[in-house]
Amino acid sequence: MASIKHNFKEIQKFRQWWFWIIIALIFLSPFIIKFNSIITNGFWGTFSKGILTHIASLGLIMILLLLIKVKTEINQTGIHLNYIPLFKKDFPWEEISETRLINYEAKEIRGRNGVFWRHYGSIRKMKNNQGLFLKLKNGKNYLISTQKPAELKKAIAYHQ
Repeated sequence: MASIKHNFKEIQKFRQWWFWIIIALIFLSPFIIKFNSIITNGFWGTFSKGILTHIASLGLIMILLLLIKVKTEINQTGIHLNYIPLFKKDFPWEEISETRLINYEAKEIRGRNGVFWRHYGSIRKMKNNQGLFLKLKNGKNYLISTQKPAELKKAIAYHQ
């Protein structure tokens, strides 16, 4: 049985400050636009049910974004990825044909944080530019970002 010290666990959260400023401005835009009307007519006299539904929807999206995190674990059974609360994926060692730690440029994957499909395959990214490239025996490719490349490399070397 593998030693616990050779296992790897990393949790990444979606916490880019610039993104949250944009989301906050979008959320607050109805209040900013209608500020004078709120002062004159009051809150309930200013907003329709449609705008209140929009504000509530944005609030729920903000809560979901606060809850999203990527949990990566490497142990004797394989590589386990949990994109909380969206999905969970396990990669048993028997299904993996190649693993390597790579650096990639943001322009190579074009887009925002999340799930991508490009020449790396399906990419699970929160932030930064380092990741674990997985090539599976069924031909699928995955790239999982990491903020702890040295620890990840040691765990892969030990378990593979």
